[in-house]
Amino acid sequence: IQIVDSARPPIIPYKPRIARNLLLGLLVGLFGGIGVAFIQEYLDNTIKNPDELVERFHIPVLGLIPFDKENSDDKKLLALKFYYEPRAPMTESIRTAMTSVELSSSENPPRTILVTSVLAGAGKSTFSSNAALSYLSSGERCLLIDVDLRKASLHHVYAEGEKGKGLSNVLTGTESLKNVIRKTEFEGLDFISSGPLPPNPAELLASKRMRQLLGIVSKQYDHVILDGPPFQGFAEILVLSNMVDGVILITVEGETPREGVRHFRKSVLNVGGSILGAIINKAGRKKGYGSYGYGSYKYYSYNYDYGEDLEDS
Repeated sequence: IQIVDSARPPIIPYKPRIARNLLLGLLVGLFGGIGVAFIQEYLDNTIKNPDELVERFHIPVLGLIPFDKENSDDKKLLALKFYYEPRAPMTESIRTAMTSVELSSSENPPRTILVTSVLAGAGKSTFSSNAALSYLSSGERCLLIDVDLRKASLHHVYAEGEKGKGLSNVLTGTESLKNVIRKTEFEGLDFISSGPLPPNPAELLASKRMRQLLGIVSKQYDHVILDGPPFQGFAEILVLSNMVDGVILITVEGETPREGVRHFRKSVLNVGGSILGAIINKAGRKKGYGSYGYGSYKYYSYNYDYGEDLEDS
């Protein structure tokens, strides 16, 4: 036996090839991350920025309202932000948005405005309340009406949590209009609660009485703000949109679905409604999807009378 060449230990290990593996890992991680990002972007069908509303749906953006993280859990304070913190960023944004509303039709500014959102949780009631308060600084009178008969919320702000007699009572003929208008602690601002939950909200809001009510209060007040239910899943917004001067849509980046906005615009315009524009609410908050659910309700019984005019009640 003859040894041709003695075995010698390698200078570098044969396996693993660290440099090659690191390079492959870097490339896989880089392109994999890009791929995942593209997939997420493709699957995420929500509004991402104000430009989408203008370019995709031709809805003007009236303003961006920053997310108030410090007071996000205090819904009553947020609803009264315009009054208690007149210099806060949120308040200034609302003031700018309402100026945009006034300028949206310089010859005939809207006096009766319906506020809605595609899904619940966008902050439409908070905006409605602050929008109403914004008119008081110029000495104008405003009436705030909670027309979300299914899941009202403004009575927690202006009526100490008690709905009492309200809009549904007037529309069913069980109470007169003057008896449901409440004075608030803010001079110049009056409030009508939703009243007890009826079994047929859409039918009540579509009645002749509702149109008459808006005609009466629009003569008594400089401005009327209607805090409506969310658009998706209910017919109330379509019923009301052609009774008012214009509709404002409250949206949230990363939550409001594009398809919902598309359906909202098409539906409102089809019934002859006017879209004043959109508000980007909670701007700067971490993106996430909202959910919509009205939960369960207890139903009430009424004696309905749709023929009698409001002036006679």
